[in-house]
Amino acid sequence: MITRPFGDPIQRRIALTLLTLAGAFAIAASWQWTVERRFLRDSRVAAGTVIAPGKDNQATFRFVDDAGTEQTVRSSRTSMNPTFRVKQRVAVLYLPGDGASAKVNEPMEIWLLTRMLAYGAIVCGVLGGLILRGRLNIGPLKQTRVWVRT
Repeated sequence: MITRPFGDPIQRRIALTLLTLAGAFAIAASWQWTVERRFLRDSRVAAGTVIAPGKDNQATFRFVDDAGTEQTVRSSRTSMNPTFRVKQRVAVLYLPGDGASAKVNEPMEIWLLTRMLAYGAIVCGVLGGLILRGRLNIGPLKQTRVWVRT
């Protein structure tokens, strides 16, 4: 039994859905980029120390903010491989008066969500564009029955 590809109206709907999703991802990525740029502009830098690798390798680190208060914060990034060692010195970015907003000064810690949203926009946009232009036909998996004679 061989299944047929989706018809043109269904292909068009799928393409437009993917393009709409790409637009939503692009808007979300630009919003997140703005949020992170504002955080980098307004943040202060402090020297911190990793005190525990934590569950799922989410490092817990301690630093002293500009008011002299000692803050303990857990990293938002998880990793299968340990990225921080206990007693390792790290640069910490935080907003004045909000120690809970602290992040380790690493690109993956700051820009991970922005990058994921941008990649989602690119993938959905390319697939939607290819389907809409007729360069990529999609449909159910083609299935054939195979008869084996013994």
